[in-house]
Amino acid sequence: MTSRQIKHPILRLDVVEADGTRVSEHLVFCQLQRQTVHVEACCACVHCDAIAEGEPPTVDCSTALPPPELVPDHDGSVGRSRRQHDALVGAAMMSVIAIDERTPVRAALRLLAASHLREATVISREGIPIGVFTDVDGLRWVARARR
Repeated sequence: MTSRQIKHPILRLDVVEADGTRVSEHLVFCQLQRQTVHVEACCACVHCDAIAEGEPPTVDCSTALPPPELVPDHDGSVGRSRRQHDALVGAAMMSVIAIDERTPVRAALRLLAASHLREATVISREGIPIGVFTDVDGLRWVARARR
């Protein structure tokens, strides 16, 4: 089996508590574990090569080639302004379904279609909202994976 360089974008999760305090966590979706992990845990992994600064910063790993459905979608949020992003997040948090982060993209698209929705909240194993999945992001991912 050959190895491949994978760049995992570092995500920041901001939680505003009831008393107004803000807690921030830095997370990475690990393609090997198929779940979100804290950056500290990711950096301790034997596959971690470096943390690369950039927009967004990434954790660079050397690992065995992932299955095709695990290829990251780097174009999913290109061209969105902060206001559009915030509106999208707000709308998705009010959606009637949540999708587990380990759900394959095609299955997530089927769930959205069956529910007549355009976006859904993505949740971690612990049930914590960690992001938004949109039908357009999923379709872009499928198109890129086919290339």
